[in-house]
Amino acid sequence: MNQISRRDAVLRALGLVWLGGIGLVHADAPQPDQTSTACTVHVTTASYAWKDDARPYRLAQGRCTPATAPERLVVALHAGGSDARAMADYTGLDALADDGRTVVAYPQGDRRVSGLLTWNAGHCCGNAMLRNVDDVSYVRGLIALLRARFGLPAGAVYLAGLSNGAMLAYRLAASAPQEIAGVIAVAGTVATSPPPAAARLRILHVHGDDDQHVPWLGGTGQRTLSGTEHASVRDTLQPWVQVTQATQPVEIVRLAALDDARTRVTSYRYRDAAGVVRVELIGIAGGGHTWPGSSRFTGWLGEANRTMNMNRVMREFMADASEMTP
Repeated sequence: MNQISRRDAVLRALGLVWLGGIGLVHADAPQPDQTSTACTVHVTTASYAWKDDARPYRLAQGRCTPATAPERLVVALHAGGSDARAMADYTGLDALADDGRTVVAYPQGDRRVSGLLTWNAGHCCGNAMLRNVDDVSYVRGLIALLRARFGLPAGAVYLAGLSNGAMLAYRLAASAPQEIAGVIAVAGTVATSPPPAAARLRILHVHGDDDQHVPWLGGTGQRTLSGTEHASVRDTLQPWVQVTQATQPVEIVRLAALDDARTRVTSYRYRDAAGVVRVELIGIAGGGHTWPGSSRFTGWLGEANRTMNMNRVMREFMADASEMTP
């Protein structure tokens, strides 16, 4: 039995129904995004203070000729031990802003106790968790500030997180679902209980089945630094499948065009009764604790799929979500 088959067998044994069917637009090889040749991306830094907690944040915004008005905000949440600049460099998410309609904000975790930036996702990580830092309120406050600045309505905000940042994204979405349109979570899990108001959200989760930091099947990763007992991918997504009533029969689609020499990609989609995809999992067989499409920081973090263009995947995800009514 190959690696994909073993994994699917485990998922079925756990009683979780996975759905697939992602479009082949994801199969294009990575290349610079060229949504608008008349736009350039400008990056600025500023500081936002909530109560006595002032932190810097990074902002990427497209300036276009003719001028365009922002339509959505992507909040990019870095991994534990990283920061806003490193998150931008590693993921390449600044390029999302080159359409002139997307603003990308990179807040930072708390640094008041030690130099290691982490987020309090409830069960992880580091000093932010130990000191019970209110990162949910902090990021919500920054979102409110930027929504007012750019004239964005509720439901025009997407959370994109990596590792500890993905964990916080799930916690934020469960805490304030009325403010969020969707979550893009990479290599981070957390068991939450989303309220009924979260039924309008869409979830995109990307995870490698050879992740030794936040394991696919849960537990403590062999290479973890936090010693945290992580939720499995199943336990992370199942509450969202339930709250969005994504009960359609299983579909599993292999995306062979996205495979590379060391990894294989499969999409699992959950649809509601109307056929709308509410939750999607992109599983990377052989993939580690990495952002797809980036070749940086492999080795200790594990393999990264080199073929997938996450900016294209995210653009498609956000375009689909914007066509849905709450």
